[in-house]
Amino acid sequence: SLIDAFKERDVDEKEMINYLNNPKLFEYFEVADLDDLYYRVYQRKPTTNAIIDFLKLKKKETIFLSKRQANFGLFPVYCRGADNIAITLANCCTPIPGDPIVGYITKGKGITVHRTDCPNIAQEKERLIDVFWKEGIPDASYPVDIAVEASDRANLLVDIMHTLTNNHINIQKISARKNVSNLTATIDATILVQNRDKLNSIFAIIHGIPGVYIVKRMTH
Repeated sequence: SLIDAFKERDVDEKEMINYLNNPKLFEYFEVADLDDLYYRVYQRKPTTNAIIDFLKLKKKETIFLSKRQANFGLFPVYCRGADNIAITLANCCTPIPGDPIVGYITKGKGITVHRTDCPNIAQEKERLIDVFWKEGIPDASYPVDIAVEASDRANLLVDIMHTLTNNHINIQKISARKNVSNLTATIDATILVQNRDKLNSIFAIIHGIPGVYIVKRMTH
């Protein structure tokens, strides 16, 4: 995504918007405005690399963590009587502290922690086991996949990015797609969140953006 590409050049979201909101860039790639540019990038016309090359931004030398290698500190979940069994958080439903959770006993890979409403374990009653969030978990950030449904309008994606950034919400990735048939737009994002209460506050903030009518968590 654009955000990831700019982060690799040590450019944060605010600086990225300043780089992109450039009349010369719009003219070169034949786009009307910043919102049009985001939509074209989603269609890969132009590609992210083409924009980075145009801006002549050099990649910084660093190591990036994968989505599930967020800054957990001490692992936040335990299972009674299973001290020597590997426990991981599920990618499909991205559980965070405060979520009701359950463990799924995998075949040879330990226990995977899911939200209790995850549809991927709905039929797996015999392989489920109780797991618990630890108390006094050190502050940490957890990736959560969300989707925003809104009426399509100019600068929608920009407004959402500004709102998240202004509220100190870290965006790992974000993309948009237009639904021409009903004049709506869907914004998919992965954000870093400390816990369920914080996520609920973020949802309330996003709901305040003009045109937004649904904010929800995603399950893959």
